[in-house]
Amino acid sequence: MSTVKEALILAAGIGARMKDAAQNRPKGFISIDGRSLIVRSIEKLLEASIRRIVIGTGFRSELFEGLGKTYPQIDCIRNDLYRETGSAYTLYNSRLMMHNDFLLLESDLLYEKDALRIILEDPRRDLILSSDMTCSGDEVYIEADSSDRLCNMSKKEENLGTIHSEFAGISKLSKDTFAALCRIYEKDFLHVSGVDYESLLVETSRRHGVFVRRVEGLMWCEIDNEHHSERAINRIFPRIKVKDERRARNDRQVSRKGFSINGKLAGEDAI
Repeated sequence: MSTVKEALILAAGIGARMKDAAQNRPKGFISIDGRSLIVRSIEKLLEASIRRIVIGTGFRSELFEGLGKTYPQIDCIRNDLYRETGSAYTLYNSRLMMHNDFLLLESDLLYEKDALRIILEDPRRDLILSSDMTCSGDEVYIEADSSDRLCNMSKKEENLGTIHSEFAGISKLSKDTFAALCRIYEKDFLHVSGVDYESLLVETSRRHGVFVRRVEGLMWCEIDNEHHSERAINRIFPRIKVKDERRARNDRQVSRKGFSINGKLAGEDAI
């Protein structure tokens, strides 16, 4: 069982590319089948035994703060400089709230339940989740070495030596690596405007080592524009729904039959 019990969701951005679809709300409040992205993510995190969720807010921060009425596990930390800074500052701005290893997610993600299970069960403490190519547009490509250590990330393929996979917007950071990341930000990026957190992860990996877990067939998407929204509704969500329902059925069957995680009957001696 994973010892990671906290999560940080980056949610300070305006989401200007969504135009009317966001209805003057942060992208996390885009609704898919009657439930917002942020609520879907919160509920999946809680199902995965995450006990505390910090949300790094900015634009319309009161909407995220209102979620605390339903989910007491939520704390919010506002980035008052969200219009001038990038996601790297929102991550750095949360440093006084995060004291343990934690999951790091973007607020505009739609993802299958197994994404959290996979990254939490991986023994590596500093890890980013990636997938095969989605061809969705606006992808963030990953370059990694032969040990799956993160080397670079970019939206431009030509900036990378080789393409390892595509960043899925879910990561896991140890408290020590996060402390190192914050020191790097203070030294190299504090006075640079608009820095994204992916660049900060890359620089941290070069000095301390952050690894990549590629999952073939992972069902996920981000919603940055109206094309992404249409793709999420018509293609990705139906597949996620099927996979999550199948996972729930399997979990129920295992529970009813008394099987342990490794497939043996509870209490059965190893053969």
